[in-house]
Amino acid sequence: MRSFTDSDGAVWPLRVNAAALKRVKDQCGIDFLDTEATDSMWDAIIGDPVEFMGVLRAVCEPEIVARNMTEPQFFERLTGKAMFEAKRNLADEIVDFFLDWQPAHGHTIKAALAAQLLTYAKAERMVKEKIGNAEGRLERAIDSIIDEAAEELEKELDKITNLSTSGKLSRSSPES
Repeated sequence: MRSFTDSDGAVWPLRVNAAALKRVKDQCGIDFLDTEATDSMWDAIIGDPVEFMGVLRAVCEPEIVARNMTEPQFFERLTGKAMFEAKRNLADEIVDFFLDWQPAHGHTIKAALAAQLLTYAKAERMVKEKIGNAEGRLERAIDSIIDEAAEELEKELDKITNLSTSGKLSRSSPES
């Protein structure tokens, strides 16, 4: 059985069993037994952090009760690192549960998870590329603006220098 560690250092077991699957279905509306909804199930869990928190809470509910914690107290302990570890380990636990119980469905769930992770990895790569391209364009635009401003400043300084050396900008001192 896999687990995750929250931000306070407490270890939370991830027990995926029939009771956990029923709690997830009742509380979150996600039915792991619905083979037609496998892709949307993983999308909700992997792609939506709020939906994932609900699923995680439903899976961990017996432990939350045993520790005499409230839902807000549980959620307060879920930092990014804890959620990342919980998501990865819970996904693996779900796949293992179905591989042991219904191997055909387990392989379907595993394939859907792999496809979903690949989709998110591609999307993340595309976003990073677009951000990188935008940053590059922004940097070039800023450099261009700075270069233009520097040229204008040089021209103004040249004008002042020329006026000063030609005597047109000399200070007149009062004659005594």
